[in-house]
Amino acid sequence: MLTQPRRNLAFGPHTGLKQTVIMEENSEAKEVEYLQRVVKELGRYEHPLFKWEACSVPSGIQVTVSLKQEVSDVGTYRFVLKPRELEARAFQWDFQRMLYNYLHDYLVEMFTRSPQITDLTVT
Repeated sequence: MLTQPRRNLAFGPHTGLKQTVIMEENSEAKEVEYLQRVVKELGRYEHPLFKWEACSVPSGIQVTVSLKQEVSDVGTYRFVLKPRELEARAFQWDFQRMLYNYLHDYLVEMFTRSPQITDLTVT
């Protein structure tokens, strides 16, 4: 007959607090690991026009892309990498695809005039 292992269940005033602290420590360690992974991956890329940086946000790791030489009316571009994307086995390839796609979006957003932009000054 198969028996299941006994679970060590402890109930008491400090149990929940200790588990919460352990969970917070684990999530902070994972957050640091994710940030280091993205910073390392960003270090593999260099571009004459763009600079990038990464920081931790509640939903994952945010990558900020901006121009090396600031230009008026051109902001920064941000995207967030979720934990499932950071844990993917093909992270390096997925990251490259995402970075290139986001750089494309960033460049397109820089247009000040195009057929898709309604320009009220032109008659």
